[in-house]
Amino acid sequence: GNSCLPSVGPAAVSAASSSCPAVTSLGGLGDGCASALTSLAACVYEVDEESAPSMAGALVAARRLAGSDEGLPSPCPAAAETIGAMDEGNDVLSGNSFAFLFPVVRAALAGGRNVPGCEAALAVLDRHARLLSSDDDDGAASVLGPLRKDMASAVLGLLRHDRAISFADPTPAEALVSCYGTAEGGPALRAPEIAPLLGEGGALGT
Repeated sequence: GNSCLPSVGPAAVSAASSSCPAVTSLGGLGDGCASALTSLAACVYEVDEESAPSMAGALVAARRLAGSDEGLPSPCPAAAETIGAMDEGNDVLSGNSFAFLFPVVRAALAGGRNVPGCEAALAVLDRHARLLSSDDDDGAASVLGPLRKDMASAVLGLLRHDRAISFADPTPAEALVSCYGTAEGGPALRAPEIAPLLGEGGALGT
């Protein structure tokens, strides 16, 4: 199964992308971290296992951008293959798989330049955001719920750049609406979830 991906994934990505001397100076440790992340990526059962090294590489590239407004390097073949695999068939991944790979989607939407091969990143986010308002009892909404704020922030970040107008199906505005959908009878939106909409950088800011 892939139930361990949301919990184990972030630690594995952090270790594989670490520049800590303890990792870089001990022979084989860095390679071991990279190998462990690749093995974990192979647990994304909806994607061909041959793409696991690319998924791992894309996750590392995205992790190294954490905390900045920069986008992925262009081109970024690993991210392009990952986004392409997620978009294949216009289907959705399980909640666990998407939560694991979401940092790649977020990184592909960041920054002011398009990354070749990552044009479907917003469509991928939108399809999975719609699961937040789904009544299907497959557990996806509960897994993706904690990502609602980050998904909305990723779309709002895209809207700050001129390249946002190149996205038409869906538009960033449509994707943002998807991020705030709720299932009938489900829990109401919480204050932290709508926080990205407020303030100077938000859609409702002044």
